[in-house]
Amino acid sequence: AKAPPGALVQAVGCLRESPGKGWMLTESTDPQITTRDPLSAADKQALSTVAQGTQTVDLIGVYAPGELAQNTVVVKGLFVKTATRIRINVTSMELVHLQCGK
Repeated sequence: AKAPPGALVQAVGCLRESPGKGWMLTESTDPQITTRDPLSAADKQALSTVAQGTQTVDLIGVYAPGELAQNTVVVKGLFVKTATRIRINVTSMELVHLQCGK
């Protein structure tokens, strides 16, 4: 099911700096509807084995992710879709796997 705009979603991808000086997920999964519940260790373990996606997702409200950059993360937030971009207004971000693609 495709998430409607404004839905609370999560996506898993590689956290990278975007050319516009913001942050984005690359090789991201499609945003999936989720809950506000915290992720358990088992949830994170399952997410760490998810196949790379094909989406690029712009992240809103991420400023200085520090050591999370270049790693695989799961973000949760509000889904914002435009004609050409997928964006998530981030409410939480957690590490799921060190070093993208490894």
